[in-house]
Amino acid sequence: MRNALRDALMQREILKENIYLIVGDIGFGVFEEYSKRFPNNYLNIGICEANMIGFSSGMSMNGFVPIVYTIVPFLTMRPFEQIRVDLAMHNKQVILVGVGGGLAYGNLGPTHHSFEDLSLMSVLPNFKVFAPSQPSESEIALNLAMEHDGPSYIRLGKNGEPDLSDFMIDEQQGFKIYNHEIETSDVAIFTYGPITYDSILCAKELLNQGVKASVVSFLEIKPINNEILELCSKVKKIFLIEEHSKLQSPMTYLISLLVENKIKTDIHHFGIEDKFTEKVGSRDFLLKYHNLDSKSLTKRIKFLHE
Repeated sequence: MRNALRDALMQREILKENIYLIVGDIGFGVFEEYSKRFPNNYLNIGICEANMIGFSSGMSMNGFVPIVYTIVPFLTMRPFEQIRVDLAMHNKQVILVGVGGGLAYGNLGPTHHSFEDLSLMSVLPNFKVFAPSQPSESEIALNLAMEHDGPSYIRLGKNGEPDLSDFMIDEQQGFKIYNHEIETSDVAIFTYGPITYDSILCAKELLNQGVKASVVSFLEIKPINNEILELCSKVKKIFLIEEHSKLQSPMTYLISLLVENKIKTDIHHFGIEDKFTEKVGSRDFLLKYHNLDSKSLTKRIKFLHE
């Protein structure tokens, strides 16, 4: 995902659009070519995230479009006050790009896990929030953020996420449908981000066990597309899956919208429970620990469907 966003960024008219890439002492092995081609539009500001946000806000006020890139918890949690005051309150066009969303940095322990970031960024007025599920969506998210006259947050994975186009059966503005048509499905899985792939594998196994499951993955977390609500009204049983805390999450927001719009359906919500992850291991290991890997999801959905 990081490479796809870098490539999409380098295809833009960086000088004409006054784009400026700011990194927090990270991105080695990713942005070297960018820094060589556009040395005057690249700045490694070091490990001082709060200052990095204030700096980018000032740049936005002077006609630049800063893209700020670093690890998710350092980008969204450490400088949260500056993001709230300098970006959200002033409604400045600064694009925050966080790498390693969810459990991607599993081996580095709970300080590097990020299952609160989407809640933090979504609660801020004026923000748009995106969570790509595959490399091609990184470019889409970047383009949408460039069109937004205000702050944006893009949450990226970092585990070599695969292209999912072979599983896709329909694509509409803001979301994609995989595995099976909504109208004839027994259950529908709604998700976002890299865990979309695990959801697709789950749906494949469910079909082998006689359960028709469609997977709906949406890119834009805030605002949630009204089309998503319409899809929810077409199925009797919905499973909401996210690599994020279940508390005050994008999916709890979706549930509140379903209630407000009087859309009645059987809803089950899978995510990270209200606890820190004291285990250390790869993302795959931690997904299994949280019962969010494809095999665990298959068992949980099959049990609740029967």
